[in-house]
Amino acid sequence: MKYTPGPWEYQESFRDWEGHEIYHANKGIAYTLTDECSIIDEEAAANALLISAAPDLLEALEQCANWAENFTEKTGQELIWLAKVKAAIAKATNTN
Repeated sequence: MKYTPGPWEYQESFRDWEGHEIYHANKGIAYTLTDECSIIDEEAAANALLISAAPDLLEALEQCANWAENFTEKTGQELIWLAKVKAAIAKATNTN
């Protein structure tokens, strides 16, 4: 699966519509709108910030998974944690 590489940056919209934008290399890659849906501006801004952090979050999860895989003995809780990390990576990369 290909996606736009990070970093992604958040900006408030400067267009005619109300919303927030996520950019990569000065190109808009995602938008959260408030004028045509019921999402309030505060929620749209929070959504845009979360989306803009996605490449960093994915990289951190991949590093955590690689680090955790090196442990020879894992407790039940560590196995649960690792399964959740792998599930999140699979969801983000569509490799379920």
